[in-house]
Amino acid sequence: MDACDGGPRGGYGPRVTTDLTASWPAQSTDELRAGLQGLLRDVVRAGGAVGWLEPPGRADTDSWLDRLTAQQQAGDAGLVVIGDPVAPLAMGTWRRVDRQVHRHVAEIAKVMSHPRARGRGLGRRVTTELLAALPAAGIEIVTLATRGNNHAAMALYTSLGFREYGRIPDGIMVGDDRYDDVRFVLSIE
Repeated sequence: MDACDGGPRGGYGPRVTTDLTASWPAQSTDELRAGLQGLLRDVVRAGGAVGWLEPPGRADTDSWLDRLTAQQQAGDAGLVVIGDPVAPLAMGTWRRVDRQVHRHVAEIAKVMSHPRARGRGLGRRVTTELLAALPAAGIEIVTLATRGNNHAAMALYTSLGFREYGRIPDGIMVGDDRYDDVRFVLSIE
């Protein structure tokens, strides 16, 4: 559910919402903190696979955003928000791999759209915005992962040129359920 917004017919073609503003917030204002906490909470409540099993509280999301902002200010991460940052409809992040020999590699994560905004191409929009920003940061290779039952996200990423490079069987645990942790890679040099 984190990146599955292919539209009412399930297509993953070029239809992308372009009437909404994409912003790259440089500071974590109180309004942004509240907006992202609301988005994360609602996505997790709807079953989104974005890193939390239960809807996160404000302290959890503030701590996450503070770490991301510090990395962003060092040029090692980015956050894109689609729509009004006070009430965002979608978001995604990238982070540089923190090993000297992998400084040219980044991971895309937390690609999501609000449950009420699904079907508008926002997962594709977020991912393409992130991909467009990476070369300026010196990134040549990007990875991402998704839950094995998220077929829409896998189709989206494949349509953008990503290829599956690995799978950890039953690598994601949600209560008693187990899902494959599916890994994708894309060269953007």
